[in-house]
Amino acid sequence: MAMPSQEEQVQGMLQHAEQCSSTHQPLPTLEQLRGSLPPGASVVMVVTCCDPRVLPDQFLGGFGMKVSEVRNAGGRASEALRSLICVDHVLGVGAVIVIHHTDCGLTHLRNDFLHSSLTQKAPQNAAEIAKMDFLEILDLKASVIEDMKILKDSPYLRKDLKVYGYVYDIKTGKLQDVKE
Repeated sequence: MAMPSQEEQVQGMLQHAEQCSSTHQPLPTLEQLRGSLPPGASVVMVVTCCDPRVLPDQFLGGFGMKVSEVRNAGGRASEALRSLICVDHVLGVGAVIVIHHTDCGLTHLRNDFLHSSLTQKAPQNAAEIAKMDFLEILDLKASVIEDMKILKDSPYLRKDLKVYGYVYDIKTGKLQDVKE
């Protein structure tokens, strides 16, 4: 059976969304969501990769509206920081779980390769491209530790914020605890 085209995939997703809307129950407003948290409680943020194989709501358990996810290439904290700050100001963030994973695309890509590729596509932007850091990952544990440190050292987040780090193994489904 042939794979559906991208257009067919998008149309299928839109049809599914339309079907889901027929049974949709209204979601709480932010005020209602804040009110549903016990006094002093806050949400947990999961920072992880946007890789479609990595589905934290599945391997961490269905967590509903008490957990928020930030996903980006490599699950890097520096790119997630803006979202963390915003959610912290709206709902309050009590803990962050940083999860990187085996066979991540950023363990296969290098800055020099991406610089070269982008410079070929947009040579007029070569100077800007040369400054780009794609946050390549050379060592998974080290990258998790680096991201945990970014969050703990951020002047924009509370010093008492709990930060946890893990490497998710895509073959075994196990999380390996990473300590600083």
